[in-house]
Amino acid sequence: MENIELKEGRAKFFLPMSNEFFRSDGKLEPAWLPIFYNPYSSINRDLTVLGIKAFSSLFRKIENFIEPLAGSCVRTIRVVLENDNIEINGYANDISKDAVEYCVKNISLNGLEEKIKVMNEEANFFLHFLLKKGIKQDAVDIDPYGSPINFLDSASKAISNNGLLFVTATDIGTLMGKYKDTSLRRYGSHVYKTDYGREIAARVLIYSVIRAFSSNEKNAYPLFTYYHEHFLKTGFLIKKEKQANKIGFLCIDSNSGYPFDKVILGKDGFKSECSNYIGPIWLGELWNRDFLLKVEDFYRKGKENYSIKLEKDINTMLAESEIENPFYYHIDKIASKLKKNVPKFEKIEEELKKLGYASSRTHFDAKGIKTNAPYDIVFNVIKSL
Repeated sequence: MENIELKEGRAKFFLPMSNEFFRSDGKLEPAWLPIFYNPYSSINRDLTVLGIKAFSSLFRKIENFIEPLAGSCVRTIRVVLENDNIEINGYANDISKDAVEYCVKNISLNGLEEKIKVMNEEANFFLHFLLKKGIKQDAVDIDPYGSPINFLDSASKAISNNGLLFVTATDIGTLMGKYKDTSLRRYGSHVYKTDYGREIAARVLIYSVIRAFSSNEKNAYPLFTYYHEHFLKTGFLIKKEKQANKIGFLCIDSNSGYPFDKVILGKDGFKSECSNYIGPIWLGELWNRDFLLKVEDFYRKGKENYSIKLEKDINTMLAESEIENPFYYHIDKIASKLKKNVPKFEKIEEELKKLGYASSRTHFDAKGIKTNAPYDIVFNVIKSL
């Protein structure tokens, strides 16, 4: 096993490398590394850097960045290096002694010994320790391997008022309802497989964060939501002020499998026709448009440091953020039901526009369409083409 030097964004870092860490298809398997580093999640770390830039511009400057599950410390190093117009201190932690050893090497490699502190503790203990020491936790990034649910209570107690929270989940199957009992037990939502499951997964995750923070009298306001291959990443503004209740249920039509109505908890009475439902989930906005525009602006100013794919995805998210509908339609599945060839997206969009409905692509699924049109309209438009 040897150490190799890699680069991500503006960060340089060492990583232990051996042929035994590669799968038979030639791809690196992150779980086999002695310290955790996922090269396929660089886009996730891009969003952390861009999110802090956008937040500092829109709300308040971030002074301390906290990463309780740091692995090789690449994220924390990038946050400090790439936010050079803001004085940010990093506090990184990992339960693995090997990971902490590499963190120290990588921090030194980038000349950040005075800017980043590292600990070797369990993640929840680390958050409580910083809180007890009076260290202001302005921005916290929770990015575990699997579910973030076991870290949300500690994060809700530790993070500062008007703070920035990032939460990533990789247990997408559970969030989408592939394992219904696990979904209910882990996230508190009744959810099952649908043709629009990636967005449902995001709304389940957001609901679970809001629920965890409300138990500690804090409110989590969604700033952005991003789905990419194997993970969901969400960002929140944390405030003590109450927000409008947008938690509820989607009433699902048994024939089409798509929602026909929604029920807001504490506002709407539960309807007898809503016997087939998904929820509770977040039914509000997935994106703060001003925040997303700032992310786009900072991306353009430093795009050489970020994934090329992110540019297209940001533009798609800006388009779909304008449509108030808590799910998307899967064009291929509807066409298959009709035993028809899949029409061109532009044709569907054109016909919906003629009927007075807005629509856009969705970054959740290349075969999805986000629109405020009801199912029967979308169905008939696809049928007519």
